[in-house]
Amino acid sequence: RLTGQAAIRATDRTAMTTLLRAVKRFPSAVSGVAETAASALAEPPALTPRESDIGRLVVDGHTYREIGELLHISGKTVEHHMARIRAKLGAQDRRTTTALLSGILGGE
Repeated sequence: RLTGQAAIRATDRTAMTTLLRAVKRFPSAVSGVAETAASALAEPPALTPRESDIGRLVVDGHTYREIGELLHISGKTVEHHMARIRAKLGAQDRRTTTALLSGILGGE
């Protein structure tokens, strides 16, 4: 749980990615952080299938460039999708967006 919270608060992208990957090794910890983040939203917004795919990859710790390569789109297109996701979630930064996506997509 503490690792997940540290990942959410990390200011360094590399550290955040490393911590998120470490959290994935402990499913019970991920669910606790994810439930807390999801409970912040009264009703999760509907994401398009593409937004869900990108959201899952972001939660897994991939960079926009890596996601673009995996989905055969540009990193800039991934960035635009994330901007729409962030707006739907009402999040102000990437850490909050990642935590909320973890909670929303964890149940799918």
